[in-house]
Amino acid sequence: MNHNLITVLFGLAASLSWGSGDFSGGLATRRANVMSVVIAAYILGFALLIALALLWSEPFPSALDLAWGTTAGLAGAVGLVSFYQALSIGRMGITAPIAAVLASTLPVIFSAIFVGLPNLFQLTGFALALMAVWLISRPERTMARPEGVG
Repeated sequence: MNHNLITVLFGLAASLSWGSGDFSGGLATRRANVMSVVIAAYILGFALLIALALLWSEPFPSALDLAWGTTAGLAGAVGLVSFYQALSIGRMGITAPIAAVLASTLPVIFSAIFVGLPNLFQLTGFALALMAVWLISRPERTMARPEGVG
């Protein structure tokens, strides 16, 4: 199979996985406590991780790897709680794209500092993403008379 096709298929599979997980998590937080949903997701993810590690006979990680993993897991939990809380109280169609753009900023900043600035193609993608967030978060224009003061 072509290397480029495999890359695209893995990208689509990752998008489907993340998107369906975020969607189902957002729906779950409308019916249950945000913290309960995140804890359940982390327990399920940890069980899956242990099963896969045993299946592939992975060696036990070093102390440094465990420290980095714990730090990343805690940061991810804070982000997931914040994201699910936003999904539970806001409009999913606005919350999800804004969170996606914000989540991409940290790796971009890290990469810009340690690897180099993004190329023109990547910068164009960021500009389009920001423009999309601006477009979807604008208030709806209706022909109805505005409500409120005035």
